[in-house]
Amino acid sequence: MRIALPPQAGWIEGPNLYRRAGWYYLLTADGGTGYDHQVTVARSRTLTGPYERDPHGALITARHHPDLALQKAGHGSLVDAGEGLWYLAYLVARPEGRRGPCVLGRETALAPVAWTDDGWPRVPAGLPALEVPAPDRPADDSEVARAGTDEADGFDGPVLGPQWSTLRRPASSDWVSLTVRPSHLRLRGGRSPQSLTGPSLVGRRVTSADGAFEATVEYRPRSFQHLAGITAYYNTRNWYFLHVTADDEGRTVLRVAGCDRGVLSVDEAGGVSLGEVRRLRLGLDLRGAVLRFRYATGDDWRPLGPPLDATVLSDEHAEEFEDGRIRALGFTGAFVGMWAWDLTGGGLPADFDEATWRALR
Repeated sequence: MRIALPPQAGWIEGPNLYRRAGWYYLLTADGGTGYDHQVTVARSRTLTGPYERDPHGALITARHHPDLALQKAGHGSLVDAGEGLWYLAYLVARPEGRRGPCVLGRETALAPVAWTDDGWPRVPAGLPALEVPAPDRPADDSEVARAGTDEADGFDGPVLGPQWSTLRRPASSDWVSLTVRPSHLRLRGGRSPQSLTGPSLVGRRVTSADGAFEATVEYRPRSFQHLAGITAYYNTRNWYFLHVTADDEGRTVLRVAGCDRGVLSVDEAGGVSLGEVRRLRLGLDLRGAVLRFRYATGDDWRPLGPPLDATVLSDEHAEEFEDGRIRALGFTGAFVGMWAWDLTGGGLPADFDEATWRALR
């Protein structure tokens, strides 16, 4: 297969091949996954080529428009929606500030596609847009009603819902249970975050730059090696953890811990003594580049700890280089969820209830 290639951004990958109106179209990702990302199109009358790239340039990209809200546009697939409607499904990122860090990771976006008289696909202005017109269809009131609701899980079913993910191991009965205590998620404490095996973390993707996550936890730690609570998590080396544990005297306390590129910190001075409280509500608020934790033992929420840098949970912060070589890449985005540690290896359980994610924009 031969392709005639004018100047490009490099790193061509992710090919998709289509046949339409006597042409073979080759859609490729170009420019890597960063701010030079783009979707390019080439075509040929024969399957084996040669393929000529669209002289108009990229089908979609934000590489020359750093002030757009959506950046890193690339890796696209054409979709024939019928009745002459075509769309491009592609990947983008939503940075904090001008080409800043992307806490949400790569998102899926949609763009309308029109075909020119000479047979090339075109996206309006060739740019990613925050909103695109939907095709005309009968309104579905049930979908409209669901659009703005909170995503709450009372753990009443026998298995975890599809919104939940686990870290490095399936949700098997040796560490996850929704039946031992009905209407609760029981996590047996797993290994430390430095271990690449055996963590006990159940999380869901952050889907909004502004959002809130809450969960009820009931836990009886026996030592400082027992910890359970909620987390804002990117990877093993970048996370925050609001957790219940025991201090050196065995008293139950609530603390904030964090890890920034592998450097662990624990706010012991800012912790709260829980006394005989064993069941409490934990929450976190994500507002762009700022993360805050809170808790409630009754009806009123109270803040805990200082405002935290949410960009620690971004793709860009997760990328690490050593001697000019890539040590770690980032493009998955942040998670929020429930986490239980037992550094003794005994698997002390923590029970969680009413986990809720609320997207604010």
